[in-house]
Amino acid sequence: MGSTLKVDNIVGTSGTSAPITLSGDTATLGTSVIVPGGTMLSSTTVSGTSTQYISFTSLGNHSAFNDLKFIFSQVVPITDNVEFVGEVAISGTSYLTSNYQCVGQRTAYNGGSPDTSFIGTNSRIIRLQNVGNDGLMSGELNLYSHNNSTHKKIATWTTGHRENNDEIVNVTGSSCYDASDGTNPLTAIRFFFSSGNFASGSTITMYGIKIS
Repeated sequence: MGSTLKVDNIVGTSGTSAPITLSGDTATLGTSVIVPGGTMLSSTTVSGTSTQYISFTSLGNHSAFNDLKFIFSQVVPITDNVEFVGEVAISGTSYLTSNYQCVGQRTAYNGGSPDTSFIGTNSRIIRLQNVGNDGLMSGELNLYSHNNSTHKKIATWTTGHRENNDEIVNVTGSSCYDASDGTNPLTAIRFFFSSGNFASGSTITMYGIKIS
């Protein structure tokens, strides 16, 4: 027969706070808790139709994490047939618009034979083309070693969306900021469409990933 341990909270070694608080059968994790699958750091859900950028700033505050993961959930443009793109910064929120190496493979299907093409740009950390406003763009972008000061930062992504011509599209890609100062820690990242704003309900969430 097993044993039952009943506690009210689990306190950190400093004894000053309870990172895990229990209420009945519900456990609430405090912000200091790092879980293997990733710790949610920030989430933005658009309300209304006036949001042009979804930005995550002060990335240096998350130096306890090796990598950052961004989850795109129900991301929709107001304007049809636009690009979904992103930029990073290495100084405050001065976003960089050149010197990227960014490549992706697009596979599309609309009931016939699937077709594959390639996407490349030197001005964005991520690029999706022909995003329609009648479907939800979803997926994730992983940003590795954002706070590292020795190596250039690599991003990889996998996304799915409907194009304006009703094709369902999968895009996988990778990128980095490749200038001479590309080894500097990243300070911010922002996502936006090439034209228009995010539709209400569009959500991007940032998680911190701890390796060791």
